[in-house]
Amino acid sequence: MRDFSPSAGRTVANSNRRGQFRILLAVAVAIAGAPHSYADSIVVLPSGLAPGSEYRLVFVTDGTYTATSANINDYNAEVAADANSVPVLADLATTWDVLGATPAESAMNNIAVVGGASIPIYNLAGQLVASGDDTTGIFAGNGIGAPIDIAPAGANFRSGVLVFTGTTEAGGSNPCCSLGGVESNIVVGDTAVSNLNWIVIGIEPPQYSYYLYGISGVLTAQGSSTPEPTTAGMAGLSMAIASLAIWWSNRFQRTDHH
Repeated sequence: MRDFSPSAGRTVANSNRRGQFRILLAVAVAIAGAPHSYADSIVVLPSGLAPGSEYRLVFVTDGTYTATSANINDYNAEVAADANSVPVLADLATTWDVLGATPAESAMNNIAVVGGASIPIYNLAGQLVASGDDTTGIFAGNGIGAPIDIAPAGANFRSGVLVFTGTTEAGGSNPCCSLGGVESNIVVGDTAVSNLNWIVIGIEPPQYSYYLYGISGVLTAQGSSTPEPTTAGMAGLSMAIASLAIWWSNRFQRTDHH
């Protein structure tokens, strides 16, 4: 015989509440564990770098631009604005320059490659693009270690798009087709590849809109290079569980008094 007593009703209700709570808790965990934004997944400190190590970051822009200006500072400003629009990159407090060349400025000079130690370059996925930022590395003329296909924000993966570079494989100003040059076409590269086509694959009209490569100033690894991917998720989980507990308590305190 079915028990219709008040105590039986409370037992069923409590059981239902526990089931509901488990479901809501699972939802809270899933929400907390989900990526909060693409910026959370940008790697600004590549794995394996010892504290004090110097390195640089390189990316492909989120926005597209024409290549009609012969002023290298216009392109530097564009890639800097693109990078600094993302807080995790702005917090690095570094310079951001275009990896490209105009008639008056070579790519190597523009990214301030000077004498001294060659600085390794990584993309925003933490992959080693080149062992150096000069003719022994990214401008060695034999390709790169990983494609430059990660953008700071928005779409996080830009593989197979064209990038205005205006440079040569060795980092010089392309004599025929540099950014803002007098010729009718500008050298472009392809983000999908790591061979020489990453920087020189063809030419395109300067009035077209394509992406740009941006590169940071020299950064110094601080503290541990071991990432802690669970920090954001655990913080979100704690907030979600706390909110759920408050809601749960308030809801059933009101229910139990009815």
